[in-house]
Amino acid sequence: MLSLPHQLRVFAAVEPADMRKQCDGLWAVARDHLGEDPKGGALFEQDAQPPKTAVL
Repeated sequence: MLSLPHQLRVFAAVEPADMRKQCDGLWAVARDHLGEDPKGGALFEQDAQPPKTAVL
């Protein structure tokens, strides 16, 4: 069980991400598509395959 602060923002990708981009490329996706700073304290979830289920 994780204990996360209430003000923490979590973003989950709805499309698969190209994991060959590595960290810098995935940061660029978060910055360009979401307009969010990847180093701003939010959590970004990206996967190489489309999710079948999500458990929160």
